Amino acid sequence: MLYVWYHKKLLKESAKDPNKFWKTLKSIYPTKKNDKQTMKTLDIDGAKIKDPHLIAEAFCSFFTGIVTTLKEKAFPLCNFRWKRPTKMSTRTDQKFIFKTVSRYEVKQQLKSVKRNKATGLDDLPPGLIKDSAELISAPLAHLINLSLKTGIFPTDWKTAKVIPTHKSGAHSNPDNYRPISVLPVISKVIEKVIHHQLIIFLDKNHLLTNFQFGFRPKLSTEYAATILLDSIRDNVDKGRLVGAIFVDLSKAFDTVSHAMLLDKLPIYGVQGKELEWFKDYLFFRKAKVSCNGCLSKENALLTGVPQGSILGPLLFLILFNDVVDVIEHSSILKYADDTVLYVADQDIQSINAKLSKDMDCLADWLKSNELVLNLKKGKTEALLFGTPQRIAKQAEPLEIKLSHETVIKNATEYKYLGVRVDSSLNLNSNFNTCYNKASGRLRLLAKIRSYLDQATAATIYNVMVLPAFTYCGILQLKYTNTQLSRLSSLHSRALKIVFRDGRPNKKLTSVVNANKTRACKLVRKCLDKETCEQLQNHFTLQEHERQTRNNTYTLKLPRIKTEYARKSFLFMGAKVYNELPLELRKIENYEEFEKQLKDYFN
Repeated sequence: MLYVWYHKKLLKESAKDPNKFWKTLKSIYPTKKNDKQTMKTLDIDGAKIKDPHLIAEAFCSFFTGIVTTLKEKAFPLCNFRWKRPTKMSTRTDQKFIFKTVSRYEVKQQLKSVKRNKATGLDDLPPGLIKDSAELISAPLAHLINLSLKTGIFPTDWKTAKVIPTHKSGAHSNPDNYRPISVLPVISKVIEKVIHHQLIIFLDKNHLLTNFQFGFRPKLSTEYAATILLDSIRDNVDKGRLVGAIFVDLSKAFDTVSHAMLLDKLPIYGVQGKELEWFKDYLFFRKAKVSCNGCLSKENALLTGVPQGSILGPLLFLILFNDVVDVIEHSSILKYADDTVLYVADQDIQSINAKLSKDMDCLADWLKSNELVLNLKKGKTEALLFGTPQRIAKQAEPLEIKLSHETVIKNATEYKYLGVRVDSSLNLNSNFNTCYNKASGRLRLLAKIRSYLDQATAATIYNVMVLPAFTYCGILQLKYTNTQLSRLSSLHSRALKIVFRDGRPNKKLTSVVNANKTRACKLVRKCLDKETCEQLQNHFTLQEHERQTRNNTYTLKLPRIKTEYARKSFLFMGAKVYNELPLELRKIENYEEFEKQLKDYFN
């Protein structure tokens, strides 16, 4: 049974790394055929291509030409090559200036390289670069500083290796593949250095809108979803309806116009040699497709921020930043290109009118910036929020129109940043999705349990099963009796699977306690002003003249009228925090509070 011992060793070594663990698990228990092996033919314009070299060439042409085709369909009769963006006023009088990079800084970046990352066209393994950090940090620092001084980005670092990865559907259809771009590891070192300098400059001068939560420090999908749902619940509690449009863009990062971006960078203080560097960084990008062991010829990339890059997402945020300026009647929330517009009002006609006007403004802005609105089902859709009673009585539906013609599809449910929301915000569908995912992973753990010791099994539960519920778990702190019963059953199954071979040497946190822990941590960060600006004043401590034990250590519970609002993080977060022992709430040091909190809920 040597293979049993070998598999047990592999699973134990990868237990703390979810990605590595799943790869190991799939290699032991493959669930489907390898996509690369089944890619024997490709259907292009009705012609079936079987030659591996021609398949690679076909993929390369398809991936590099898809954006041009998309823009031609979205904006017929438009010649964007000669189009200039609307003149914008300068947002800062400060100038972004590159700082000299030290050998130590480069060495730290090299040491942070992950060994399991893919190798680019330079064929330099990440592990080799990481191990050579001490030797190559000095010459690489010199090379980076030379690049910043001359405004030239090394040409050899501009070509990406693109790997077609199957999503779903027929293997012969190129539309069913996602292009995964792999850039040289060395190029990401210089990108990390510039990204660090640029994000500090943007944040210091408050140049990025507070409504943007994507790819920024101390911001997350959980924060964005919490702010949105709490705002909706608060408005509904005040007797209003809330109409929302969840906006999706087609290939947002790939459709970025270089001309538009370079015209906007000076507005944010990027000028002179620094602007020349970004221009050279964006221009003359190329891609080669690696498929079935064959490498295609290189094709030029004429638009978009580089896929797989460090700077790309930040540059997109700069381009997309001023979209908030055209929204007049709605509240707006963004996570990268995922955008939601919402309006609260007692009158459905007023909601329709305001959202329709802002959607027209948004559509015009997108067109002028060469970004494409995705109106397909499940992408850009509208949703009306309110109490079940109010929604049932509502005679008129949401009717959001674009240019008085196209009607935005209405949805009964929408998956926003990974959370399934419906009009009543009971999150039942989201709970069921999380439960099925956790239950499936628990069944898989049961199958491989004989390969594991108790500690490894417990670790796998914590890093693979529990996160199915803890992602945005603070949005659902109030469970129904049925849901609590199902969670209790799930936890009992987990205990039997993990601790079947004797007395437990490690405790398993339940879903309920894990989410309470997460909620209390965020409440404390809000009180300590360690979160985003919108959440820093989310909670209020009780303060009164009488000196009681709980004075200044207990949160005020908001006055609410409906069960709809009682499920909000604003209410349930404060309630869960107030249930902590007074001694725990009095701890001033956050690290100590976090440690004691974990012990308390375990």
